[in-house]
Amino acid sequence: MTGHSRKADMAVSSVLTLIGIAWTVEVFRSIPAGAGGGDVGPRAFPLLYGVLLIMLSAGWGLSRLMASEEPPRSAPPSDVEAEEGTATDTPKARIVALALTLFIVLLYGWMMTRVGFLLATFAVVLFSTLVILRERRFLVIGGMAFGITFATWLVFEVLLGIPLAVGSWINLG
Repeated sequence: MTGHSRKADMAVSSVLTLIGIAWTVEVFRSIPAGAGGGDVGPRAFPLLYGVLLIMLSAGWGLSRLMASEEPPRSAPPSDVEAEEGTATDTPKARIVALALTLFIVLLYGWMMTRVGFLLATFAVVLFSTLVILRERRFLVIGGMAFGITFATWLVFEVLLGIPLAVGSWINLG
């Protein structure tokens, strides 16, 4: 990650750590634990994701804080690279990407409690594919949304027997 300033990295690390803490608190508050006796309940994997986000982002921030010098700046992309569609890494682009990521995480958590796992996952993957990946082919968009939703449901609900979130508005579980 050349070209990033220490200040920007610390800011992103702090925001991601705070998101991880908020996510973990919300998981404890809203998702029930397992039935007991060592069962992996519906809280396990969301909690794991929150804890990993906290550890990785805090570790990244600490490593940048303890770094003795700034990394070398990368050269700006040449005109040929820009014409070929190589995205430039500007501070504005990083802020937009961070804001979109935060929005998607919050949207997913909000949707999960209202429409359940199946619809929330399908909608978030669909949105992410359209907005972040900028994909416009219908088969790719639909295939990714359906495939990721179905594969996750198959692994957790069917194979592992872990109940997935059901919604308060719609219950497809």
